[in-house]
Amino acid sequence: MTENRNQETSGKAEKKRGKGIPLQVIDIGLAVLAVIAAVALLLTALKTRDAYDTLRMDTETYVRSRQSADTLKTASDYMTQQVRLFAENGDPQHVANYFEEALQTRRRERALEDMNQFFGDSDAYRRLEKALEESHALMDLEYYAMRLKIEATGQPEENFPVELQQTVLSPQDEELSAQEKDLLAREKVFDEVYQSKKAQIDKNVSACAEALVESLRMREADSSEGLLRLLRMQYLLIALLVLFILAAIALTAFLVVMPLRRATVNIRENRELAENGAAELRYLARTYNQILEKTRLHQEQISYEASHDPLTGLYNRGVFEDALVQPHKDQTLILIDIDHFKELNDTYGHKTGDLALQKLAGLLQKSFRAEDYVCRIGGDEFAVIMVHTDETLRGLIAGKLTRIAAGAAKEDEEVPAFGLSMGVAFGALTGPGGDLYKDADTALYRVKENGRGAFGFYGDND
Repeated sequence: MTENRNQETSGKAEKKRGKGIPLQVIDIGLAVLAVIAAVALLLTALKTRDAYDTLRMDTETYVRSRQSADTLKTASDYMTQQVRLFAENGDPQHVANYFEEALQTRRRERALEDMNQFFGDSDAYRRLEKALEESHALMDLEYYAMRLKIEATGQPEENFPVELQQTVLSPQDEELSAQEKDLLAREKVFDEVYQSKKAQIDKNVSACAEALVESLRMREADSSEGLLRLLRMQYLLIALLVLFILAAIALTAFLVVMPLRRATVNIRENRELAENGAAELRYLARTYNQILEKTRLHQEQISYEASHDPLTGLYNRGVFEDALVQPHKDQTLILIDIDHFKELNDTYGHKTGDLALQKLAGLLQKSFRAEDYVCRIGGDEFAVIMVHTDETLRGLIAGKLTRIAAGAAKEDEEVPAFGLSMGVAFGALTGPGGDLYKDADTALYRVKENGRGAFGFYGDND
């Protein structure tokens, strides 16, 4: 009665739920909305990055252009310094420094070229261009002052640049004495006229800097407004995404997670699942129950196949390697090979070879204890790990190996006689950090060197 009532209740619930929007439709709708919001958010983020890059580039452009303006002023001041020093001390090195800046380094011209890349058609560029023109105009006065100093000091004019050689003094100044020419040279680069021209250059450079600041301010204002709009849009899209995610989580928890949690309890307890809930969950439950039943039926078989050789039924190499662990003190290892097994296969066929392997496996199983590990570790390679043994059982082991060899040498209807080579090593005789397998393999190798068909103990022939 209770079960029928539950089924009726479940049926009513399913009918009631069936009148609403299917879960698949809700999931698809939420997924579509989330994808749209995510794409819009991505596009907004890309636009935000572009706006930020634009703002950063504007700032970098301002810094570089401001550096150009400063460079022009620095170069002009440097040339003024050199011409004044020459007017003071007459050292030709100052003239060389002056013309190196004017004709080779050309920082003033290059500064204007750099600004032209970013502000070629702007008030800032025109101001800096005007400053350069005034600086060029000032050079005529500086040439004249340097020519006066050259004649005042009596230095050979051929030692100076051609620009100074071609500079001609006025007739009045030409008539001046050396002392008067020297004094006039200083006045030319220190008087109010010179200072006024320098101040005009500085004024234009300052005006250029102010124009750059104003240009940057306007650009930053536009960029900041755009960034603010984009950030607001991002906030809205993020809120929508969070809303969609929360809705998806709630639906998943109510319609999927809770039924799965109940199923998880049954799985942990290795019980069958009730085939109820959504069609997908019923299908999963039915599939799980089938797998669980098959697992129960084949668990022992799977475990057996994982640890045993399929042909002989002995333990396989994996079990052998797990059993042969350090230290080996209470273990004895026996390695057995069938002599000339390839020739036996080639002569009688692989079927007979398999029967020989099975015959040897049977002899080994009969000869050793249940607690010992009898293994097939390769094609015709067998191994026996005797536990809780030492060299005091040498005689017992020799007897076992003699009987096994005798059994292999006995021909029957299906399997011809075959010989065995066997090597034995005692774990108690292996030194610290020694390798029991290597010792047994060494004993086996010596038996084969001496003609096969016998057994030997490690250490006997050392």
